Amino acid sequence: MEEVVRAKFTQNEDLKALLLATGDSVLEEGNTWHDIFWGVETRTRKGENHLGRILMQVREELRSE
Repeated sequence: MEEVVRAKFTQNEDLKALLLATGDSVLEEGNTWHDIFWGVETRTRKGENHLGRILMQVREELRSE
């Protein structure tokens, strides 16, 4: 997933700009389908948020370029 997210934001300048525009915000993959691995279930607020963490990592890499 990390490779896919990195490719998505390095190959599309518009998406890259949107991700960088999030600044230092905590990014969270909110969902209503109970995916507590990649995101956070919006009703219970439970989840590991792996996708959000990957997005924040890639954002930091893009800043360093």
